[in-house]
Amino acid sequence: MSGASGNVRAGRAFVELMLDQTKLERGLKAAQAKLRNFGNSMTSVGKNLVTVATLAAAPLAYSTKTFADFDDQMRMVKAVTGATEQQFKSLTEVAERLGRTTSFTAKQVADGMTALGRMGFSPDEIEAAIPAVLNLSRATGTELGEAAEIAANNMRVFGIESSKMANVADILTAITEMLSEFHIVCIFFFPFFYSEL
Repeated sequence: MSGASGNVRAGRAFVELMLDQTKLERGLKAAQAKLRNFGNSMTSVGKNLVTVATLAAAPLAYSTKTFADFDDQMRMVKAVTGATEQQFKSLTEVAERLGRTTSFTAKQVADGMTALGRMGFSPDEIEAAIPAVLNLSRATGTELGEAAEIAANNMRVFGIESSKMANVADILTAITEMLSEFHIVCIFFFPFFYSEL
């Protein structure tokens, strides 16, 4: 009997070990599922962090490019006009200020300065004339370079010295506004004429 009871105990021990192993497997599967869930949540957090980092870096990248474009255009102004370091610094400050205080960007202001420089305007003349050229561009709906060219060509035709650019641009702006108002009045009072066009 003692041999039979030893077998039973050994069998019971074997069964208990199997039951313990089954509990172990269940525990490992549960742990594996928890680790998988944890890994998935960490992957999700990682993706969110990458998205946030990308969104945070985008404005920095854009502003860096914008600054580089502006800087390149201002160096073009310096090359075209032959500006001294002091004149270049002053033109840069004017472009930055007008870029902050008008509907134009600093780079667009620098483009206008380049156009004026290519037409033979000195750095000091450009600094004095660029606000009026901005107004002319806005009033005519043209690009700054085109507005500068329009004003400069009118100055050449009438033999006006370049230091009077601000006056010429102001006059052209006023004429453009008057013509626009005249056009509106004509449409209102003479609609039959415009319907024939």
